[in-house]
Amino acid sequence: MSAPAPAVVRFPLRRLAVVAALAAVLVAVAGLSVWLAERTPQRPAVELVDGSGRVGLGPQGQLLGLESLPAEWRRDVAAALRTGRLDRPRQIADLAGAEAALRGPAAAAPFTLLAPIATAVAGGRPTFRWTPLAGAESYAVKVFDPDLRPVTTSGPLTATEWAPGQPLPAGTVYAWQVVARRGGEDLIAPGPQSPPALFRVLAPDQARAVASAAREAGGSPLALGVLYARSGLVDDAERELARVVAANPGSATARDLLASVRAWRSTAAQPPSPGV
Repeated sequence: MSAPAPAVVRFPLRRLAVVAALAAVLVAVAGLSVWLAERTPQRPAVELVDGSGRVGLGPQGQLLGLESLPAEWRRDVAAALRTGRLDRPRQIADLAGAEAALRGPAAAAPFTLLAPIATAVAGGRPTFRWTPLAGAESYAVKVFDPDLRPVTTSGPLTATEWAPGQPLPAGTVYAWQVVARRGGEDLIAPGPQSPPALFRVLAPDQARAVASAAREAGGSPLALGVLYARSGLVDDAERELARVVAANPGSATARDLLASVRAWRSTAAQPPSPGV
């Protein structure tokens, strides 16, 4: 006896037509979504007001803006926006006073040095600045070479800043201190428990390269901040990045970039950026 034939399921033609129509609508909607996505401008992942223009980081990590900069510089700017930090360059890594931990905690100083500290400077006539000491009658700035031999001194001053009359030799690291005279007593900053105040004068070819590159920045504070940071010019980098923060008060990225550069002055040892 033969097996019964399998039952054949029959769909009404109307139901098949409805299913086909729905499938066609779904395909059309999907195609329209792709078409719109391809043509709708995507909001940058990061966007900053930068001088008279805007700079951003696209969804794929690409830099938006600053097209006139060299490729390596653009990569540095993009990396800074992507990570929210700038790495301390190797040429100033030895200026941050990491040995302070070996001396014990520093006592509260009656006055402190402000700049230049743990930075490079582009010229040999930096402006030395410090906080005032209450009741001070005069101040004197003393600059020393790497062997702690005196290089130049200011003589008695009443102001809290001074620039040397003759340029300091370039390509060298210097230490400096201020001696405040008050009531027949000399008070010195930095004190004996504090790390030395060190700075480096860029070699002439380095200073020329930075000045030439700065002219290519087109007035961009962000580009200048990255340039000065990777050149070790910490004070200049802080100034430009502070301008970026002022123009973008709600941007965590701008604040993080400025904070990362300010942290280079920390007495805690930090690894320098490799290959810089």
